Amino acid sequence: MFRSVLVVLMALFSTQLLAHPDHAMEGTAHAVYHAVFWLLFAAVVVKGISFWRSRRVKNESNKKQG
Repeated sequence: MFRSVLVVLMALFSTQLLAHPDHAMEGTAHAVYHAVFWLLFAAVVVKGISFWRSRRVKNESNKKQG
């Protein structure tokens, strides 16, 4: 699981290089790319937090039962 998370994070951050003006995109495309990137980043963070909370609750309920 750690490897897959690492690959996803590396892919997200390495694609951000394409958005900079010294590369392929300029102007409005640059702004749109960054907006989409940070929205996806926020979605991943929210999903990770919700996964962590549900896993913690599940582990606590298993400890109470066992």
